[in-house]
Amino acid sequence: MNTSFRVLIGIFILAISSIAFAQSGYVYSEYFEDCAISSRSIFVCSDKSVVVLGNLDYNYGPHTQYLSITKLDPSGNLLWRQLMGGTGLFLTITGVDIDENDAVTFITTVLASDQYIKLWSIDSSGNFTLLSEEPYIQNYRRISFNKAMRIPNNEIVAVGKTYTSLQGLSACFYRFSAIGDTLATAYYPLDASSPHQEQGAEAYDLALMDNGNILITCQLNIGTATILEVDPMGNIINRIDVPGYFLNNMSSLAVANNPYNSGYLIVGPFGVFPDTAIKAYLLHNNELSYMFSVDPDIVLWPHSILTHENEVLICGTLYSDAILVNHSGSGELYWTWQQEGGNLSNIHVEGIGMVSTALLAKDSEGCVYWAWGDIQTQLITKLLPNGQVPVVDEVQIPPATIISAYPNPMKDEIKIKIKQDNSLPIQGNSIEIFNIKGQLIRSLELTKGETVWDGKDNGGKPSPKGIYLLRGSSATRQLKKIVKTR
Repeated sequence: MNTSFRVLIGIFILAISSIAFAQSGYVYSEYFEDCAISSRSIFVCSDKSVVVLGNLDYNYGPHTQYLSITKLDPSGNLLWRQLMGGTGLFLTITGVDIDENDAVTFITTVLASDQYIKLWSIDSSGNFTLLSEEPYIQNYRRISFNKAMRIPNNEIVAVGKTYTSLQGLSACFYRFSAIGDTLATAYYPLDASSPHQEQGAEAYDLALMDNGNILITCQLNIGTATILEVDPMGNIINRIDVPGYFLNNMSSLAVANNPYNSGYLIVGPFGVFPDTAIKAYLLHNNELSYMFSVDPDIVLWPHSILTHENEVLICGTLYSDAILVNHSGSGELYWTWQQEGGNLSNIHVEGIGMVSTALLAKDSEGCVYWAWGDIQTQLITKLLPNGQVPVVDEVQIPPATIISAYPNPMKDEIKIKIKQDNSLPIQGNSIEIFNIKGQLIRSLELTKGETVWDGKDNGGKPSPKGIYLLRGSSATRQLKKIVKTR
């Protein structure tokens, strides 16, 4: 990175930080040799430190499986890591919530005979407390939970699926007391008319309704996405099947409150591959309506969604890449973030437990936290509200030159224009393109203030997807952010 660009970036960071942000983002990345790693839940603490729950499975020699709990400080430095397990059994961990003292509650299961479902808490210093009282909740049906949450009366509900000889049978609903007593159970098998009965049914996500009932997203017929409204005992009150072919390919059917504060947003992959795309539906007053689709060239298989005011955050994968996208409630794309990894540990490679629907969180300043895994690497990302790490977005300072770029986000190419104040002489005839690390990717000559970038670097090699910065060669050296989606 050249000196002038460093200085310019530094000035921009200071200017934006003093006006809008009191913190910066980070990407925490830690390498573990001979491991398979996946994240399951992420929680933001009161001081903006984060706690991530997941699996850390060692593959050297006999497979040794651990449940991993990691805590980072507000700057993204490792504070501590606690491991549970260390056996060859299939272990699962499902986050519930975080309290005012930054203690995280979670559920563990072991998918083997004569094992138990246990309810735990881990405090801000990494100390475990077993909340389940004797006798433990026996796991006769070999439950694997995908999502859990706290409901009124300090109770906990969780959904997932059951196993016999590690073959899926039914989607399931459990309700526990705060100390782990089982208050209600319900099981939802595949419809008798469903093909591929051997695959079994599964529940992915859940949301608490205003009337005290619970929405559950699930698959009760292979190829069909289903939404159940159940009462606190798990009895089905209403069932709605989502139109279109639901293609469950290591992805989920996620649910969240609609950002317009009415109803619930349902997000999943629909359409026969390769014509599959993520679609969002609004469920309101038992009526389901189509909202928007996500460009399949950006992200294809959804894992988690998070809604906030007029934002819909969706994280998932596009083949071997992990993608986070930020849309408006009506589907307008705000920004994207790309990194590597499939977030798969041994337990998920074996098909035990679907992808997590609890991988995203937000803090009080609108920063986005994303937990992920990439075979041998644990990834925890904190993005500022503008989708940047650190703040290098365009700055609203009256420039002598204005850079515009269309279409943005770009796919194959982007047209770049520079306009200047008529009262000033034209300054500079080139544009420079930098990646998010500040490395120069491409220099382009302008013709009558215009040029086209074909997405390649100066050596003619296609540049990867991600965020790039345009910088004009005029005296103001204005920056413009663009997003490359493929």
